[in-house]
Amino acid sequence: LYNKVYGKPPSESSCTVCFALRIATRPFFIELQVGAGVGSTNPAEMVPLAVNKTLVIILVAADNLGQRAYIYLEENPGAPSGSSMTPSERVAYNGQQFQGDAYRRTFTFTPSVSQIGTISTVCFVAQNENDMQSSKRCYFLDVRAAVVQWRSRLITQDGTEAEPEGPDIVMSATMGCDYTFTIEATAQLYNVDLNLQTKPECSSCVEGGIAVRNCGSATNVSLSVADEEACCGNGKCDGAEMGLTCPQDCPGSADQLTHQLSLEQTQTGVSANGFKSKALLRWRPTSGMEGRTVLLCVGAHAINQGETEAIVQTRTANNAPSLCYVITVERCAFCVQYGASFKSVSETLLFNQHWLRLYNSNPALLRPDHINATQRLAIGPIYKVASGDTILAISGMAKTTVKAILANNPDVHDASGLMPGAHLCLPLCSSPQI
Repeated sequence: LYNKVYGKPPSESSCTVCFALRIATRPFFIELQVGAGVGSTNPAEMVPLAVNKTLVIILVAADNLGQRAYIYLEENPGAPSGSSMTPSERVAYNGQQFQGDAYRRTFTFTPSVSQIGTISTVCFVAQNENDMQSSKRCYFLDVRAAVVQWRSRLITQDGTEAEPEGPDIVMSATMGCDYTFTIEATAQLYNVDLNLQTKPECSSCVEGGIAVRNCGSATNVSLSVADEEACCGNGKCDGAEMGLTCPQDCPGSADQLTHQLSLEQTQTGVSANGFKSKALLRWRPTSGMEGRTVLLCVGAHAINQGETEAIVQTRTANNAPSLCYVITVERCAFCVQYGASFKSVSETLLFNQHWLRLYNSNPALLRPDHINATQRLAIGPIYKVASGDTILAISGMAKTTVKAILANNPDVHDASGLMPGAHLCLPLCSSPQI
């Protein structure tokens, strides 16, 4: 060392010289500490990742002799597609671990839809000019899909909310009544939009499942023979269809459909609100649905994060890709709209027969001139078809017409195919001869 410093060996006349030696050690990663402002991302603070949300890992390393610290990504296991690293930059560090120059690189990773369900490991080392290496610093990259949790509440007539349900809701409804539901969809890590599905299906809502499908197309639900025949495009508004889901079989103008069914999203889920999206669903069953069970589903899609591909498709008691309502619309009943009278209702539902026919079917209503809006009224009694019955014989017995029976039982498409045990709404004494 003396020779290296002075260029010659020491002699008897040489003065005693002391050297302070600093022993080289391995470079190290600097931890982020309060007040330091510079440091590495803590591997223990890693959280699950969502599609198209960029992860940033900051890496800061130093050498105790002040040498340059080179930060490298380990080739094994390497890095997943969608990742990159910035060039090295020198930064000043004044903290508890070290004081002086440090070196920083930033690793970024943006997951894609194809990486959902994968867990990758990326490891980094720092190396100084003496080829000494730090310990490995590894991070786990856990890319997850959106698991959507649903809650829906029916707003009752007095403005209160019923107990929450979801994601499979089975209920009954009455033609002409207005139904309003609040909807909440929570999908951690994902910003979710809500939309009405035009071809809904639900495998767990009822036994065997229920769906609206185009004729000739496949579905993920195992349908019965009758449900297979009730497809969109067969010219009949049957099965679980309605105007939104099958406009060619269940026609109606755009204004009518919007008035009968609407979804208003009031909040989009983001990190600040716990990724909770909210909406209001308004629906009014219309003529033509009586006696049928219809399917209405609200779906979720991740905004710029893989859309529906990022949503877990499995249905459980709390989580599902969609919130579905399986609604049986009762026959032979309706809700009075604002401004309606017995006369106007009779003209609409009973083919211009006298309003007294309708009044006689609602004996609990004392004043025919005083009908409250939203009041539920009966059109007539419900008859259970017996073996050997024909629709002509039933119409004669009820003093009505075949046309009136078919109009009030829109699920009966074939008058000659009445099945024993089926139910019919009978508008009693509505024959023109009476």
